[in-house]
Amino acid sequence: MVTFVRRSKSVQPMLNCETEVIFDSCWEKLPLLLKGKRTFFVVDKNVHTIYRSFCAQNDVFVFEGGENNKNLKTVSEIFEFLLSRGADRKSFLVAIGGGITTDTAAFAASTYMRGIPFALVPTTLLSQVDASYGAKNGVNFQGLKNIIGSFTQPEFSLIDVSLLSTLSFEEFLSGLAEVVKSAIIMDGELFAFLEGRTPEQIFSSLEDTSYIVRSSLDVKRRIVREDPLECSLRRVLNLGHTLAHAIEKACQPFCHGIAVAIGMKYVLRIAKKKNMISTRDAERISNLLERYFPMQLPCRVKDVVEAFSFDKKKNGDKIHLIVPTAVGHVEQLEMNIDELKKIYLDVE
Repeated sequence: MVTFVRRSKSVQPMLNCETEVIFDSCWEKLPLLLKGKRTFFVVDKNVHTIYRSFCAQNDVFVFEGGENNKNLKTVSEIFEFLLSRGADRKSFLVAIGGGITTDTAAFAASTYMRGIPFALVPTTLLSQVDASYGAKNGVNFQGLKNIIGSFTQPEFSLIDVSLLSTLSFEEFLSGLAEVVKSAIIMDGELFAFLEGRTPEQIFSSLEDTSYIVRSSLDVKRRIVREDPLECSLRRVLNLGHTLAHAIEKACQPFCHGIAVAIGMKYVLRIAKKKNMISTRDAERISNLLERYFPMQLPCRVKDVVEAFSFDKKKNGDKIHLIVPTAVGHVEQLEMNIDELKKIYLDVE
């Protein structure tokens, strides 16, 4: 006789949120970490071109990159690659590239044969400060960002800031938006550091870059450790992302980091409208955003706000927004989607 027990809704599946983050030289450390493992690689095309000698020695699936390839078709192609080479449940997968590459490869690894172990080697500033930690992975579907995915931890994330030397300044700037986000959320010291520098100065300094990556990851780690499944506190990491995802849907193609910066600008307006932030702190945040990023919305606000209805974080006709209430502090605000649309349309 089999008895079925209904699990209480309050019981959450357990998730080990202590991914090991290793700061080291990638090409020296990675072979040591993979010793004894039968390893397969998913490598971004640009990385493959730059580091062809390393890639030539291994079983490599070359990922074409771009949001258009962050989908189930690519996941299926990774499955075919693994199957054709006899990968089994004891095999190991390493994703090397930006956040799109690591998200897609991690989702493939987490579902191939019900899950094989994997690791991440992020090669962009955006992926080092965001996608490298937190166990989120996934792909886009029918134009909706990350709508299909899972929470699955990599065995480790290897961070080598020297890899960022191959980035263009525009790519680096996209990652800086996530750094600014982390500073606004929980790190006033990091925010002050950014105020004292220009993006160009940070871009040209390995020491400064290392500092902002470590500081941003420290913010994310503190938050994820407390709320690994994004039930409450972890939502603060979505600062600027509600509008950003809408911009990316309505104005394809568009840079994710710049979309986040514009998203933070608009939620700052909500905080000011609702008297949730002091004039001084609002000015500090606004000044930094305007100094660091191009803030022009690339299409009509009306087109963007319509995309709110598809946001995966909405609950019925309401949506959770994260708004800044001071430098280094944010709060969650539940708003009616129609009210949110009206506020944004009023400032068009």
